[in-house]
Amino acid sequence: MKTIITIFLMLFMGSAFAQVDYTHSNTSDLTVTIKNIDKFKGVIMVGLYNSDSTWLQMGKEYRGAEVEITATTVTYIFKDLPFGTYALSIFHDKNTDGECNRNWVGMPTEGYCFSNNFKPLVGSPKYKDATFKFSKQMKLYINMIY
Repeated sequence: MKTIITIFLMLFMGSAFAQVDYTHSNTSDLTVTIKNIDKFKGVIMVGLYNSDSTWLQMGKEYRGAEVEITATTVTYIFKDLPFGTYALSIFHDKNTDGECNRNWVGMPTEGYCFSNNFKPLVGSPKYKDATFKFSKQMKLYINMIY
């Protein structure tokens, strides 16, 4: 009987001091660095999308940010982002009117870029062209196009 009680106490005490691993989470940080910004005026508008149905629709981003321009390269961190598939659409809002201005042909007159450094030849990119898998902490480097 004494042996059974000793074993029980050892098992109980061992489980009481067991280490619990809380490092496995379904979220992490996504660091986005935008390079090649040509002027220190206006702001950088960053849109993170998680759906083809909302892709490139202002106000329908999964998460969005307005980043102050302090240099030719700026960085924004999406904190605690759930793992999944995403795409980024970014533009340099030089006149701070909240939209990516275009000329009469429809070409952007302000800088823009997309995740995967995708450069569309004609028109806007499709969601699948800019998607990336986010499954751990990541750093993306994207070049602004003017």
